[in-house]
Amino acid sequence: MKNILTILSIALLSTTAQAEINTESVEAKQKVVSNLLQTKSTADSGIDQAKKQPRNLNLWNTLDTNKDGSLSKTEATSSMEIIASWDRLDLNKDQKLDVEEFEKIYSLKN
Repeated sequence: MKNILTILSIALLSTTAQAEINTESVEAKQKVVSNLLQTKSTADSGIDQAKKQPRNLNLWNTLDTNKDGSLSKTEATSSMEIIASWDRLDLNKDQKLDVEEFEKIYSLKN
């Protein structure tokens, strides 16, 4: 009878220990998944920011002298190519080029 109680006690302790290990394992996996999701979110944010950047950032920064995020016709006068294509680039006819409109210069070349 003592042997049976000892065996049952060992089995119960073993099961409890295994349950604790499994719980720790699940918590560790949840942390890993959480970290991966945060990393993906950060990466997605970086991609979104990159999409908002013009393809030719140097030209954009040179032309956007007042750094307001758009190009006026006055600012664009330094680029003959942009001035020559102004009417086709300024799609909304607001007399400014935003990043999307600025990017059209590359599609006009093709």
